[in-house]
Formats: sequence, structure tokens, C-alpha cells
Amino acid sequence: KAVPEAISGMNKFEPFEIKAYLRNACSPFEIIDSSVIISSDSSFTNTFIFNNAPSGKYYIVCKTINCIETCSRAGGDSLYKRYTENHYDFSTSITQAFGNNLTLTDSLYCLFSGDVDQDGAIDVNDLIDVYNSSVMFNQGNSPCDLNRDGITDLNDILVAANNTINFVSARFPYQSSKKDSNQIS
Repeated sequence: KAVPEAISGMNKFEPFEIKAYLRNACSPFEIIDSSVIISSDSSFTNTFIFNNAPSGKYYIVCKTINCIETCSRAGGDSLYKRYTENHYDFSTSITQAFGNNLTLTDSLYCLFSGDVDQDGAIDVNDLIDVYNSSVMFNQGNSPCDLNRDGITDLNDILVAANNTINFVSARFPYQSSKKDSNQIS
């Protein structure tokens, strides 16, 4: 379970794509498997299938269109061979993410929203993108529409501004790059 901050508590749920990667919990932390789904459950409970991962200890990394890429808790977790159901819930505690990199919203710990350029930081570039999108009254599916209500507006600007002011950025036990996350799809 992984909940994007900007859509937590929204009355209208819109499905969204979410990717999950399994990385070895030991150096060099290589990506072992990945899974992509469309989250269509308003409770944010999703099923990812990892066909290539043997039993072992892994970091689970979640990535979605406008959220900070988020890694599971320090040390990783044991996952068992395929056809076995494993559960991981980022929303229950701030410690579920590496470096406590979650925010409390509507009684759930959530992935930070606002990284529209997916560079690992919610910064002034993201805020400017969201602001410009709102000034142009952009509607429809856009990374700048943080709460996925169909229009980029003041609500989206406020989320991006709060996270920009707080210098929110990705935290990992390893060096991460855009290339790493796009390695397996």
C-alpha cells in the first residue's frame, strides 16, 4: 500500500500508474525485478507481481507520476519466492520508508507529491511547472495536476509549495539515478 499525498482523502478517486522495483538490500543494490500496475483501488491496496525475484532481502521502491521515488525501510525486508503473497504497507508508519521519507496526511503516511520533473527533489523547478500549468488552466492528465482532479489549480500549487519550502527530496541507501529506475520496466 502506497498513498500519494495529494490524493489522500480525495472524494473522487482517479486511477493512476504506479511502479514498484525490488532492489537487493545489499550493495550494489541492483534492481532485481519490477512491476507496473494501474492503481484502481481507492483504498490504495495494490498487487504487484514479481516473477523474476528469488526469495531474499529487498528494498521496495515505489514510483508514480508526480511523487518522490520512495524506498522501503532501512535494512530492507524479506520477500519469499513467487506464488507467495507478501505484504508491505508504507501508510502505517513514517518508519516504513527509508529515512522516514513520508508525510502524514489524513491519518495515513503518504508519498510526497510534487516531483513533476522526476529529478528526486521537489524544488522551485517543480513549483514553477505547477504554477505555469495552473495559469494556463491546464486540464486533463498532467503531472502538474498533483491531486488528479482534472485541473491544475491552487490546491496543486499549495502542495508543491509546501514540499518545496521543506526541501523534500528522495532518500536511498544507495546512489540513485533516473537511469536506474528506467532500467527495468
